[in-house]
Formats: sequence, structure tokens, C-alpha cells
Amino acid sequence: MKHKQTLSLFISPVSIFNLDVDTTKVLKVLKKSKWMKAVHKQENLYTSPHQILSKLPQLSKEIHKASEYYSENVLQMEGKARIGNNWGVKAASGGYSVVHYHANSWFSGSYYPETNPSFAIRFHNPHQFSWDGVRKAYNTYNSGTWLITPRANQLILFPSLLSHEVCRNDSSQDRYSVAFNMVPTGKFGVGDNTVTL
Repeated sequence: MKHKQTLSLFISPVSIFNLDVDTTKVLKVLKKSKWMKAVHKQENLYTSPHQILSKLPQLSKEIHKASEYYSENVLQMEGKARIGNNWGVKAASGGYSVVHYHANSWFSGSYYPETNPSFAIRFHNPHQFSWDGVRKAYNTYNSGTWLITPRANQLILFPSLLSHEVCRNDSSQDRYSVAFNMVPTGKFGVGDNTVTL
């Protein structure tokens, strides 16, 4: 038997970028922000209003560059994306978010100015396993979830419909991040499905 090829069909591309941003400025803005109260005691806090990147022009510029690369080179799509709603996230010790996805957007992102072994995000596989056997090693084909612990000054971009959660912050350090949704702009589609946004 000779193995010819393996195709990664219908996967969810998650890309990690190292940004060139002054993290001290980002943290200063986040720490001075007004935070909305959480519905449940241990849930993350979010900035209000949802336009934190208007105070962070350098970060906004880097996000646009990464998003352009993601849409053109990873997704291989024509058309552009612009930043839609965006917000700061604060997870105090014990803080977390439940599993969720982002509706009404094309792809989403999260930027991390600091790193800590407890500052992780977990993505959930949208495909169900028909037979759940014992794995010899975990990989992106056989895992139900995938954990990413970002380094300082890293940005993660992912399809908005990919379910994810912010893992519990088990450190004594507040975890700050900037989250956002990208919406399409320009011409999309083919034939009678064409739309200009």
C-alpha cells in the first residue's frame, strides 16, 4: 500500500500573529477603562461602549494588516474586511467566559498584551465524532477541543462561528485582552449571489 495524500477538508483556520505593538500603552488604556458589571460573579468583564480600538490606533492598524493577510492568504478570498464591534476583556482571578460564538461577523479575533500559563483560550470542534476511540496522540483531526495559550503581543484570528471559551484564570494576575469582530466590505459572491457591502 502506498499512501497518496490526506486532505484537511472543511477545517476552521485559526491563525496566530506576532504583532509590533507597544503593550504598555495597550495595558494602560485597558486598565483605565470603564468596565460593565458581569451577569455572573466569575464571568469576564467587558468595556463599555464596545469601541475600545478607537483609543488604540497602533493596535487597530496591526489588526487590519493581519486581517488582510488572513482573508487574502489564508481564506484565499477576494474582498476586504473592516473592524466591527470591538471591546476590552478583563478576567480577574477565577474569571472565565462560557462557550460561545460570534454571530453577524465574518471572522473574529483576540489580542493579548501579556502572557501567563493561565491565560488560555479553548476552541471547540464543530464536527461530531461518530466513533470516539482511544487516541495514540492528540491532533487537530481527532480532538474535540484545542487549547491555545497565547504569548505576549499575539493576535489570534478565527472564523466567527467557531465556538470558543476563555478558560478560567487560575493565576492571581488580571488577564486583559482586546476582542473584535471583522465584517466584510466590498464585493462578494458570484452571479445572482453577488452583493456589495
